[in-house]
Amino acid sequence: MKWEVVFFTDENGSKPVYEWILSLEEKTKTVVLRNLDLLEQLGTGIREPYVKHSGRETVRSQGERS
Repeated sequence: MKWEVVFFTDENGSKPVYEWILSLEEKTKTVVLRNLDLLEQLGTGIREPYVKHSGRETVRSQGERS
């Protein structure tokens, strides 16, 4: 199942997390974007070290709680 990473958008239309990622130094930004791409391709089945269960229900799919 392919996933889509959607960044939080504030009331002004800004995407602070995405903007922060873009502000990272090139090497770090490349790693973060590659890992987000892996998450989109493989979903939560990607496992550690790329994703780790947070202990909370934070992953949502099509507006539903997982």
